[in-house]
Amino acid sequence: MIALTTDPFGGAPNPASVLSSSLSPPGVLRPRAGLLAARAARLRHLATGHELAPWLDLLSGLCGLQQTLLDHAGPAWAPGQAPDGAEPPLHAGHPGWPERLLPLHRALLAAMPDRQGDAAFSAQRQAARDLPDAALIEQARGLLDLARGRPLQRPGQAGDVWLAASLQVLWIQAARHLATVPQRPADASTCPCCGSLPVAGIVLTGDGKAGSRYLECSLCATRWNAVRARCTLCDSPHEVEYLGLEGHHPAVLAEACGDCGGYLKTLFQDKDPDVDPVADDLASLRLDVATGEAGHGRAGVNLFLLEAEALGS
Repeated sequence: MIALTTDPFGGAPNPASVLSSSLSPPGVLRPRAGLLAARAARLRHLATGHELAPWLDLLSGLCGLQQTLLDHAGPAWAPGQAPDGAEPPLHAGHPGWPERLLPLHRALLAAMPDRQGDAAFSAQRQAARDLPDAALIEQARGLLDLARGRPLQRPGQAGDVWLAASLQVLWIQAARHLATVPQRPADASTCPCCGSLPVAGIVLTGDGKAGSRYLECSLCATRWNAVRARCTLCDSPHEVEYLGLEGHHPAVLAEACGDCGGYLKTLFQDKDPDVDPVADDLASLRLDVATGEAGHGRAGVNLFLLEAEALGS
């Protein structure tokens, strides 16, 4: 059962009444070097005893491959600010990424181990390997559109989880090597580096950022600071509500807005220091179901879910 949590932190102050820090936290944080390895470990941990354990284990292995590819990748594709400054530096319309995506994606598919006895997995992977380059780039553009909240231009353009993983590696690498970190955007709903939507928010601990909320990009994993207890979807001045499932994933809550009807998950490091926006989002899908039944619409984008979401739309 879903529960409105007026005091979800076991006696700690409600986020609506907490100042994020006595110091001004950094506006934008680059992706961490070992991000994908940590995500793989988190997924592996969350899979233990979980009803979706085989799927979470599969994604854990995929994230481990992502880290290997990131560690051995060549120079990042050359980003550049749009001439009029209207687009973020890693915008999807930049011409530099398609030629870098093709060899990276082929390497990921070649490194994916077999799943013994899983004929459907083998068939899907082989279909991905056989996809012509032009069709692959078209599917990649479709995933990038979905990451920015845009509808697909054509059915079947969504791509698959492996292509999503390759795109993440490409954009994380580029974000880590930007010459200048962009400033926090005036529009807190989109990533300042690539313009994609966040997967979730995370309230940090330590390092001068204690209590500060950051949104994490679904594509390049950049984090940007966002005011707490305020809707990042419509910027309503009214307080948001926190929805949680009793006895289930207590470090993850749905921050729901009564004005726009949307919600974004928020993770709390003080409840679990190992939370990861992508991994914990995938492991808390029960919360999405319950929050949807309560009348709220999901706003967070998870590239490992987009294929299913596109097929269901």
